[in-house]
Amino acid sequence: MNLKNIFGSNKNQPPAEYFLAVEIHESLIKSVCWELSEGEPKITGQGSFEMWEDEESLINGVDASITEAVKNIKPEPHRIIFGLPESWLGDEGIHSTKKNLISRIIQELKLEPIGVVPTTQAIAQYLKQKEGIPPTAILLEIFTSKIVVSVVKLGKVEATEEVGVSGDLARDVEEGLARMEFDRLPARFLLTDGGNLEDEQQQILAYPWQERLSFVHMPKVEILPVDLSIRAIALAGGTEAAQHLGLEVKVVEETPPEIIEEQSNIYTPDVKPETDLEKLGFVFEETSPPEEIPEQSDIIHEPDANSPIKINEMPFVSEEAATFAIQGEGNPTPKPKINIKVLIPKLSFLKQFKFPSLSYKLPIAAAVIVLLFLCATSAVYLFTGKATVTVYVTPQKFTHTFQLAIAEKEQQGITTLIAQKKSVSGSAQESTPTTGEATVGDKASGSITIANKSSGSITLKPGTPIISDSGNYKFILDTAVTVASPSADDIVKAQLPKTTGVKVTASKIGAELNIGKDTTFSVDNYPKSSLYAIAENDFSGGTSRTVKAVDKSDQEKVLGLATDKIKEQTSSQLTSQDPGTASLPLNDLHFTEKKFSQGIGEEASDVKINLVGAVELLVYSKQELFDLIKKELSPKVPSGLSFTPETTEIKLTEPTKKGDSYLVNASVDATLFQEISQSDYSKLLGGKSISQARQFLQSISGFTDAKAITSPPIPFLSTSYLPFSNISIEVIPR
Repeated sequence: MNLKNIFGSNKNQPPAEYFLAVEIHESLIKSVCWELSEGEPKITGQGSFEMWEDEESLINGVDASITEAVKNIKPEPHRIIFGLPESWLGDEGIHSTKKNLISRIIQELKLEPIGVVPTTQAIAQYLKQKEGIPPTAILLEIFTSKIVVSVVKLGKVEATEEVGVSGDLARDVEEGLARMEFDRLPARFLLTDGGNLEDEQQQILAYPWQERLSFVHMPKVEILPVDLSIRAIALAGGTEAAQHLGLEVKVVEETPPEIIEEQSNIYTPDVKPETDLEKLGFVFEETSPPEEIPEQSDIIHEPDANSPIKINEMPFVSEEAATFAIQGEGNPTPKPKINIKVLIPKLSFLKQFKFPSLSYKLPIAAAVIVLLFLCATSAVYLFTGKATVTVYVTPQKFTHTFQLAIAEKEQQGITTLIAQKKSVSGSAQESTPTTGEATVGDKASGSITIANKSSGSITLKPGTPIISDSGNYKFILDTAVTVASPSADDIVKAQLPKTTGVKVTASKIGAELNIGKDTTFSVDNYPKSSLYAIAENDFSGGTSRTVKAVDKSDQEKVLGLATDKIKEQTSSQLTSQDPGTASLPLNDLHFTEKKFSQGIGEEASDVKINLVGAVELLVYSKQELFDLIKKELSPKVPSGLSFTPETTEIKLTEPTKKGDSYLVNASVDATLFQEISQSDYSKLLGGKSISQARQFLQSISGFTDAKAITSPPIPFLSTSYLPFSNISIEVIPR
């Protein structure tokens, strides 16, 4: 068998040389892996987007991002170009406040810096290469807490200003441009670093720029892809870095000097990397040329304190050595130098290759089958799996009150809710237990004798009061009585005219009116010297007891219950016709029938009512009301936040008649959430680990926690990684 035909030519091909590019800005890390292909830089791997807050999360984020970028690259590259914000750079390179941070990244991740490029300059240079002409535009880098405004003219960044975020993007941009004092501004805005920036684009488009600043005509507004900045750092900045490393780079014809004088966008040396990187804060030591090692050397060198760290212990045919050390800022004692040898393995191991014997074939075949099964299962999950990511947030509250008109047609000069006037009737029968008390019973009665001492006869009408001498007991005559006048003989003999057997009844109930025989009484207003009465026997029949009775509050309560029921009936009648409607009463419910089962004070265990009534209503659409509220409040809501009908409570006051409309005050109590683009977040989270996804989701306003539910369940994979697509995001308040 000709092994040469199987494995290709024995001629050693120089391995592809790869580089890294990392962009660091306010809270996000991006990276790519790139190589020189036919003299031009080419992206070969895209790193993950990582969030960072402090020094530790920055280092971990850079590590996670470049790990993703080089996952298919062997051996892993270590030479790197950094893209940094303008604020991180000074006249002599990296600013002193950031120098130690960049040095720590290089030291802990074992990277070899080959250059630093300002992100804004890289974007300008990349747009020049992509569009064919040097760009002239206003570049807006939109971050969470600030906006970086840069004016680029013919590919050169003329001025840059940072403006804090106030909630009004257009005014923030105007403030930054006003500080620059340009006589004429480019009529083109470029927005970057914010992912989905459609709302920001509309805010810039809607602003009257010609009235505010020196714009000749209304500017165009474009959104740059979210990965454009890191590609610009690698492709535009990488070209210059490669040239200074002495690598073969395809020369692109520059713009003639009479049109524009281009300037370098990258901090790189004139002769060799060491010179300029020293200015950036990195100290290099020269190394002697490597010694040749015999091709088949079997010598293994044990490492000691001064020996370099070996990356690969395979035999080598050649060797390149590069060393650098990091000098601590402000520390008189140098930190230990880190020596790294970059070694290229020889390819002669193919001569020693032997096929396994038959006894090893079955285990190898089984292992291959298991490996293929695992790969197929992983591919099914990653490409067809589904995930639901639930983001828990602490919502932000927002309240506002404004005046609103409700009418059957649009009103001039005021926000109007269109409604129809309707009259709706209903009936109800309700009851409630009584809470009052009453005393009930029977009245005492008996017979009396009335004697007349006056000179003439006396006639008494029914109901004439008969009062005991003590004044405590009052009775009334049941029938009319006439008592004759006495004669002279009657007076002499003291035999007065009498009427006996006169029936009387107590004026009230109670056993205390069961008085005894011979009780004396005065009759009406007659003095006892003229007319008096005496009980002929013991009075009887008087009784009393306390019972439950109807109180006034009982009637008011049962009336309220019936009224509410009729109101529910009227509302349900409207809802059954159209569930999307709501109503506002114009007046109180007026009754056409109102009848109680018992009156106030009457004995009863409960009281009932029959009620029939009608009410006039303004009927309107719930969605139309919410749309009016959202339109009214959107300018007042912080940028990037929104509210929904489900998270908004709207209260309307009692309407006041004014012309053809009714005026109300609308009180809005809304819960604000950050707007989530399902498609953008699905793309950004696709294929990431659960921990990486959590870090990215922390940028959502009010973030407290996040959970992911994935399917189908694949051991170790579905619990650790998200699929490439089919990811839905839901935000739940906590």
